[in-house]
Amino acid sequence: MKTDEDDPIEQTIALFGEFMGKVAMSTLAEWMSDTQLTMAQCRVLIALAQERVSTVGKLAERLKVGEPTASHLVDRMVHGGLAERTEDPQDRRRVLVSLSPEGRKLAEQRLQSKKERLRELLRGVSEEDLAALRQGLLAVMGSISEKDYTKVEERHARVN
Repeated sequence: MKTDEDDPIEQTIALFGEFMGKVAMSTLAEWMSDTQLTMAQCRVLIALAQERVSTVGKLAERLKVGEPTASHLVDRMVHGGLAERTEDPQDRRRVLVSLSPEGRKLAEQRLQSKKERLRELLRGVSEEDLAALRQGLLAVMGSISEKDYTKVEERHARVN
């Protein structure tokens, strides 16, 4: 009987998850120290950078926390000048949350530090292995359908 450990897809998922986790964590502690953000605030910053605009409810769902917790985190981010609350122009009862210019700047710095860490790691890989990695990534990207992109666009449209 074939187990998950024998399945190349499961092995790849596990390896990719471990790799991305290590890349993220290798830069996160330094970044948190530099910015004086808590782990929870970092998660909010990253989520808002990816979503661009969200509601507190959607943010809570994404972070897997209760709405009061998400609201408190957003309050702290707004107070720190990293996020903004705005009234939804289509439904004035709904409040939208997004990063402030300062928050976007911090999110971009985080992205750049992760990219630099990836560059450092990839510099230690042979050209042959880099070519194989690119080939594998292109194969995965080719399997992503237009339908998958449409789902992401629809999710953003519901929030906006």
